[in-house]
Amino acid sequence: MLRLYDYAASANCYKVRLLLAQLGRDYERVSVDIFPGDTLTDQYAAINPARSTPVLEVDGEYLAESNAILVFLAEGTEFTPDGSLDRARVIGLLIFEQTEVMATMGGLRFRLLTKRLSPQGVEARSRGERAIRTLPLLDGHLGAPMAGPSPEPVWPRQRFGALPGERTPGGGRSIYD
Repeated sequence: MLRLYDYAASANCYKVRLLLAQLGRDYERVSVDIFPGDTLTDQYAAINPARSTPVLEVDGEYLAESNAILVFLAEGTEFTPDGSLDRARVIGLLIFEQTEVMATMGGLRFRLLTKRLSPQGVEARSRGERAIRTLPLLDGHLGAPMAGPSPEPVWPRQRFGALPGERTPGGGRSIYD
């Protein structure tokens, strides 16, 4: 049985849970609350000396870093291409996701969900605008326009009806949640 040490609001943890669900893999979820200091204990340091989430426990061994976990879980499935060049491209996208997407959209989502930022605040808008500049790069990789057809970027509230953590006008959750 797999065991996932996980913080619910973390996008890095979410993507691991998402792949586990897509693969239909059973796992035990161990909630780790980072703000009161769950990751700062000696017990957690034995699991992950970097003291971050997520961590996947596999047969008594621990694997940290979300993208390493994704590569491990995807091995031998439809989510890992057969050719080495295609696999390298997937790894390149994982690196891009961590350096560009998490730094903009993921970080914004996390800070809004954990109420570290106000959706109306200057920092939230600045992060959102940086996220918008990242979307055309994703479009090029994924082939589906996210930033809208015009050269002017579309603010996520206009495109998707809500910012991360907000309710849409119809009462639904933002696609970022």
